[in-house]
Amino acid sequence: MQDLREAAKEVYPEAQFQSDPVHKTRNVLRKVRKKDERAVLEDLKKMYAASSLEEFQEHFETSKKNWKHLYPEAVSSWERDLPHLTTHLGYPTL
Repeated sequence: MQDLREAAKEVYPEAQFQSDPVHKTRNVLRKVRKKDERAVLEDLKKMYAASSLEEFQEHFETSKKNWKHLYPEAVSSWERDLPHLTTHLGYPTL
C-alpha cells in the first residue's frame, strides 16, 4: 500500500489518503480473542463516531490503555495507521 501512496504522491503531491476503517477493524479483530471482540469493537466504534481529531485521539488513547497489554500488535497497527485513519476529520461535515 505504501508504494501506491508514494506513486500517487508523485503525480498528485497534495493528495491525502484515507484508509478504510471497515477493513482495518476486521484486520484488528482477527488478532483479538473471541471473548474480547465485542468490547474492542465498542472502543473502535467510539473512535469512528468522533467528530474531531481531538475526540478521536481521546478515544484512541482510552482504547490503547484498555487493550495494549493484551493486544500490543493490534494497538501498534492502529497507532501506525492513525494519520490515514483520521484524514476525513480534516474536512468539514455536510
